[in-house]
Amino acid sequence: MISEDSLSVVDCAKRLLRMMRRRESYLPNGQIFGDPALALLLEVYVASEENGCVAMSTLCEGLKKPVAITSRWIAILQDEGLVVKCNTYLEQSGDCVEITDKARTICQEYLTVSNVELADYGIH
Repeated sequence: MISEDSLSVVDCAKRLLRMMRRRESYLPNGQIFGDPALALLLEVYVASEENGCVAMSTLCEGLKKPVAITSRWIAILQDEGLVVKCNTYLEQSGDCVEITDKARTICQEYLTVSNVELADYGIH
């Protein structure tokens, strides 16, 4: 269950993801203007906080990226110790991932500061 403090941090992550998607609608070349690692990490963070593990297929859908690209970035995040593969009944046909404690701390600190900064600009 998500605490009230975690909820506002998760909401901030969702807000940042929406802002990133909006940017992509104006600047569609994600190779130049994208933040694929950050977007993926935030997606995994939100999913982990709300549900635990997240299926690769769900990440691909949420990010609108092919499996190959998402898998490549997951491997990089794994190498950095930010996500781990997990076993779950949710995804029988593929891999699931969840955020590590290290990445959870990083995300919570980053999102807490970002939440304050967004509020300073009147963005809620």
